[in-house]
Amino acid sequence: MNDISTRGELGVGSRVMARADGGRMAKGERGIVYDVRGSGDQTRYGILSEKGECREYSAAQVKELFDFTPGDRVAELLDYRFENAGKLLVDFQRGRFRPAFPPLPRTAMAARS
Repeated sequence: MNDISTRGELGVGSRVMARADGGRMAKGERGIVYDVRGSGDQTRYGILSEKGECREYSAAQVKELFDFTPGDRVAELLDYRFENAGKLLVDFQRGRFRPAFPPLPRTAMAARS
């Protein structure tokens, strides 16, 4: 995984992984970008954790807290349009984000514990 350096590398549907505990995600926890707003240093990224926790992060926070692989986007989520936190959580509960969080192999789950 690479450090996030520019907005163009990270967009709606991008998978991320927490590099350290911070915000609402623990180290090693997976997340998906559900919204990108603003530009330049004012860019804000909405990230939904695999546990259903959502939070908005500044570009600086994203660089500090997350890793990602360029081009690793979930095709089923590229067209997702964020409306509000309530709808986001309903969408999560209904399985809309399930393609972003496939089951981990047992070895990966043990390494995260």
